[in-house]
Amino acid sequence: MDKKVSIRSKLSTAVFSFALLVPILCNAGQNLEAHSAASDIFIDFGKTRYAIVVEKQSQTLFLFTRDGAREVLRFRCSTGEEPGPKSRSGDSKTPEGVYFFTREHPKKDLAPIYGTRAYPIDYPNALDRLAGRDGNSIWLHGTNKTLKPQDTNGCVALENENLDALAGYITLRETPMIIVDRLPLVPAADPSLQPTLNRILKEWTLTLQTGSYHQYLAFYDPDYLPEISWWPEWQRFQKESGMRLSLESDPISIFKYNDIFVILFDQTLRLNNGSKPAGRRKLYVRRDGGVIRIIGDEYLLPPDRKADAPSESPLIAAFRDLHQRSGDEEDNIEEMIAGWLKAWTTKDIEKFGACYSEKFRSDGMNRRQWIQYKERLNKKYAYIDVKLDNLRIRKSAKRSTATFLQTYEAPGHRAVGTKELILVRENGIWKILREIWRGR
Repeated sequence: MDKKVSIRSKLSTAVFSFALLVPILCNAGQNLEAHSAASDIFIDFGKTRYAIVVEKQSQTLFLFTRDGAREVLRFRCSTGEEPGPKSRSGDSKTPEGVYFFTREHPKKDLAPIYGTRAYPIDYPNALDRLAGRDGNSIWLHGTNKTLKPQDTNGCVALENENLDALAGYITLRETPMIIVDRLPLVPAADPSLQPTLNRILKEWTLTLQTGSYHQYLAFYDPDYLPEISWWPEWQRFQKESGMRLSLESDPISIFKYNDIFVILFDQTLRLNNGSKPAGRRKLYVRRDGGVIRIIGDEYLLPPDRKADAPSESPLIAAFRDLHQRSGDEEDNIEEMIAGWLKAWTTKDIEKFGACYSEKFRSDGMNRRQWIQYKERLNKKYAYIDVKLDNLRIRKSAKRSTATFLQTYEAPGHRAVGTKELILVRENGIWKILREIWRGR
């Protein structure tokens, strides 16, 4: 938070104002310089549209877009009164690293000193805690005072009008604020890093789904032991469920600070055609020679959760919820049909084919021939739109029937009729065994 205005000479303030006026009014060459310096930070914007970078040495805040990692805005800012990265509460230093905004405080909830709005970040993060760094309430906020260099207790402050202009670019729990002492004057990041890190995330996810305790820990640095108290329950659930389970990690972004990469991603758990979000997670990884190891692992908690609040693992909570829901067979069938319909209309032939039994037959075609036929239609038509109405489900232990009114549309073609799906359970999952079509 801001401290009382400390005494500084008018000359210091004037120098600060002039030094920051130049980059704000930068020409194209200077913009290119900032872009080049920051390019080592941006490994993969992914789904994140914008990233904020704070350079403490120049007291400048930059906004970059994922469109070519191009600089969009820059504003003069104020950081902690003391130089260096934050290490303890009350040291008047601004932390350094990759952080994410966790919530927004509107003006009505703030003291005037914080201006028109404020955005807390997730300091201290997992790496900060492992290093013994503490403190809290590090914000990006406005001010009701004249902005001066290095004039906060550790927060990053902007003039109100500039923070208001920046607000539209911030997405909570997604937009990073990367705080550095000085932008690195180094070559752009190795282009092979992005696919390498995404491959490691995929392998880590698969091991979490199907691997052993020791295989899972092999991804982590030997000096770091992740919170793993949930593992026995996770394995017990998998063994006792007797149902197909899959875990997906959907990357959001990868950014870098010094030699540490921060991978932000969403986890989704799927069970019996049902799905449940299993938390937004961060992995901190470092490359030591040719080996990449995880040195930190934590969830990016929602605004209503505190880091020190006891709670169930989001992964376990998602599994428990899905396992409970799996007892309702009709819900499972409806979810299966919804997934089949989505895969059909989006031409996702892999997911579409996964909805069919190996014993499927229809119109004289087996499963392989049927999928090949549908793939030819996908290529023939620019779009395929399928809607269903009046879904009726008749259930039994091993075989069920779903009947509905189907409307099929493609360029130059429209068909309306009754579709009947005969469904069987295979390894706990409903699959389509037969399709019967009665046109109108």
